[in-house]
Amino acid sequence: MERLFRPTDDRQVRDVVAWACAEEAPLEVAGAASKRGLGRPGNLPAQLRLDGLDGITEYEPAELALSARAGARVADVAAA
Repeated sequence: MERLFRPTDDRQVRDVVAWACAEEAPLEVAGAASKRGLGRPGNLPAQLRLDGLDGITEYEPAELALSARAGARVADVAAA
């Protein structure tokens, strides 16, 4: 059975990665997993979904600079 982790903050991500390391458990890391069926998807015991870490954290249009969290959607970034 696959364990699914959906953290909403950086501390939760750290805790999941620490758990996977301690258990020596392979961990699949994905955004919203919308392309998971393409190619050869892994059959791993745990999945870390980062879509809960969305949003743009910094945007300076005059500087052409943008920072986004790991789960930010490409469409949201393009719209900004």
